[in-house]
Amino acid sequence: MPYARIGFTGTWPDTRLHYGAGVEYKFARNWSVAGEYTGDTAHYDGGHRRNDSLTFGVHYYFF
Repeated sequence: MPYARIGFTGTWPDTRLHYGAGVEYKFARNWSVAGEYTGDTAHYDGGHRRNDSLTFGVHYYFF
């Protein structure tokens, strides 16, 4: 199951766009594996900040 996300993160005046994409594969009734990339960038006071994250996980569904 591929998915994408978009939103905002931070507090004023450092509010910035936060984006990502991932994929999840359910291999049993209650179990799945997933991988996701998220990131955001900020420009302020002549500086530049970039935040990238790559996450992998195993999920268990109780219901």
